[in-house]
Amino acid sequence: MRVDGFVNYISDNQNKIDLLMLFVFIAYFVLRLSYYEHESNVIIPSVADITSLDQMTKPWFTLIVLNVVIIIQMVLKICFFCKVNEKFGMLVQLIKTCIVDVTPFTTFMMIWLIAFTLIFILLGANNDVG
Repeated sequence: MRVDGFVNYISDNQNKIDLLMLFVFIAYFVLRLSYYEHESNVIIPSVADITSLDQMTKPWFTLIVLNVVIIIQMVLKICFFCKVNEKFGMLVQLIKTCIVDVTPFTTFMMIWLIAFTLIFILLGANNDVG
């Protein structure tokens, strides 16, 4: 990195993932330290513990989102290290190809899902009667 510079370092996608991982871990660490007094020895509060959308729910939601991002980054890093073995490398390539191929369908499906959700909301469909 000293020879080629920082711009050349971040031109590689794997280095971008590593830097993103570092910043997410730092943000997670800072949030866990700053909201430690709200925890009361639970990892995720139950619905009974949260009475309304007050100051306690915001850090929990942020921590849950950061946990999801960290898990996704760990899976990506494991896939990166699995490329060393020839058979695992082929499997990682297959998974990558499948995800790329299914992305247009998923986008199309989400558009229709949002459209039908908006139609049901506009029509006043109510499921809580029962």
